[in-house]
Amino acid sequence: MKIRAKHIALWIALFTACWATAQPQPQPAEAGVGTDTTGFSLLYRISGNGLERPSWLFGTIHIIPDDDFFLTENTKQAFAQAERVVFEIDMEEMMDFGSQLALMSKAMMDDGQTLRDLLDEEDYALVKAHFEKMGLPLFLFERFKPMFLTVFASTDKDGGSPFEAQQGMVSYEMVLMDMAQKAGKDIDGLETAEFQMSLFDSIPYDEQAKMLVETIRQAEADTAQTSELERLYELY
Repeated sequence: MKIRAKHIALWIALFTACWATAQPQPQPAEAGVGTDTTGFSLLYRISGNGLERPSWLFGTIHIIPDDDFFLTENTKQAFAQAERVVFEIDMEEMMDFGSQLALMSKAMMDDGQTLRDLLDEEDYALVKAHFEKMGLPLFLFERFKPMFLTVFASTDKDGGSPFEAQQGMVSYEMVLMDMAQKAGKDIDGLETAEFQMSLFDSIPYDEQAKMLVETIRQAEADTAQTSELERLYELY
């Protein structure tokens, strides 16, 4: 299997977006702003309070099985009306090879530290076996920050590689970016990837390593929770 730096950087970019969702978010807008959900909904219309034209806020699950992927007609209509599409980070920037190389450098631990330095023999063997099951030799990722390894560990619990294209998974961000590019819409981001990645550095490496091990140990439970999340997402 050939693993390319571009593929690794793409998954880092997607993980950065996913991590941002897990951070504390601003409180919902005050009632006067005029968010219209018409009951339970993933699409919010933001209008009123002096706004000249409405905006739309669309809630997504970042990566989902392609069989479960959907866009409602209301969402497609709102997208068609929009002049600009704004993601958590600028997805076009993430597709730039120069940006991907910069991401790669920021994904590495400082001072030559390796994953083996952070784990005891038992936990290291657990992580190594999990990555080998996915077809990923762990020595290629020894110097990666454990938080980034977590995305690889949790991508495919059935043993597939996250770098294989035929995984039956779809990214809402990638689909919406493609739609925006084809429609000639402006694309932007709320935050920079550099800022979001700096959040990882607030967590000590040894704590990140513990989180990686816990992710692998909880793989079956995580799979069940993800399936339930996908089911609930479809209901909305």
